[in-house]
Amino acid sequence: MFFRDYKNSVTFFRRKFELGEVCTHYALQSFIVKSKYELPWTGSSICKNKNMAVRKLLSESFERLALGYNMESEKEIKLLSFNADNIISVKGKEVSYGSKYVFGSIDTTGTASGVFKSDDIINKAIFELLEKNELLLLWYGLLAQEYKLSDEEHEDYMKYFNDLYVLTDEIRVFFNRNLSNGFGFFVFLFKDNKLVGAGCAFNLVFKKALFSAIQEAYNLTIIYRDTSFGHYKYLTDEEHKEILNHLDRISLSKYKIDNFDESKNLELEDCSDDIYICFLNRCKFSYGKTIKVYSKKMYNCLPSRYNFKRCGEKEILKYFKIDIHNNEIPDCCII
Repeated sequence: MFFRDYKNSVTFFRRKFELGEVCTHYALQSFIVKSKYELPWTGSSICKNKNMAVRKLLSESFERLALGYNMESEKEIKLLSFNADNIISVKGKEVSYGSKYVFGSIDTTGTASGVFKSDDIINKAIFELLEKNELLLLWYGLLAQEYKLSDEEHEDYMKYFNDLYVLTDEIRVFFNRNLSNGFGFFVFLFKDNKLVGAGCAFNLVFKKALFSAIQEAYNLTIIYRDTSFGHYKYLTDEEHKEILNHLDRISLSKYKIDNFDESKNLELEDCSDDIYICFLNRCKFSYGKTIKVYSKKMYNCLPSRYNFKRCGEKEILKYFKIDIHNNEIPDCCII
């Protein structure tokens, strides 16, 4: 079996007898038996093609599993720098989950799996790393610009979100471009002034980044819409209000993007020598490759205050002069 315990597997269709997007969600448990570690065991995907949706779902499960297999490993693993001019060696446990000496707190941020070319998988992993660090800059540094949906876009997206279930009555979209020539997009969905879902994405192409963030917000919102659990279920009315007010502050910031040029090649701003690439060991029932990228200057995890406490203040905070302890800013709500 792929995991020891099979818990639940759900597939949602937008319409019962009509081809549309497929949202898949798995909840499977996986353990490292030696020390009884329990690895992250939920994942989701969204795609118009059911076969591709399942492939994406499997890729996400492989990422979570491969990253956990080195949790106690003392074996040395080599990491190659992004510009291929430097190789470093670290113990296997330094590239797995948890708070680490070399790279700080680590989760699946910057991880990608696939059967296609290694260059494509590496780019996907770097996009993931940049996405979460652009999220940090948006949330704690107010370094983002609100994307004002046109009347046509607003109508289309409201239909998209509310076609099968009434998920939202307000959409807020932000974007930024601080670390490279790519675009970070962040979508927040509200219903009755309460946050019900969010999504983020990064891409070199403006519209691709936008729609990927829209898709992720839709996917996660529909999965948790009827559950008694989920990140946003535990927010108080006051916390929902704080989030809305904070998004208003970001919207009023003086941040502005003037350059919307798009490129086929990723160009990193002053951090190409800081990104290290690791080929995670294939597990015996995996296929393809799982690659994770790491950074010493940026965060390798979600930008939550809990994670900041575990790995301290990194160079990215000093460079952009960000105070993560500012009490006027709520903890980052995107998961």
